[in-house]
Amino acid sequence: MHIVSPNAVVLKLPPSFKIDAPINISQLHPYKPPTIPGQQIMPQSPVEVEGEEEYVVEEILDSCLRHNKLEFLVKWE
Repeated sequence: MHIVSPNAVVLKLPPSFKIDAPINISQLHPYKPPTIPGQQIMPQSPVEVEGEEEYVVEEILDSCLRHNKLEFLVKWE
């Protein structure tokens, strides 16, 4: 991931995604896994950058178009 501006990033994606343009950060949302009864999920702590909480992306696992919006499945560090 490369930060282009405070509101835009360029993601490192597999060549098959064919997305080269910067993506507005408002389009990035944390992945919410389906809930399984009895499953405990420990949320990752955010890091603080310039006084604001941020999360570190380890890998983009998948993407899909939903309601004409591109969504990403993100693996957080």
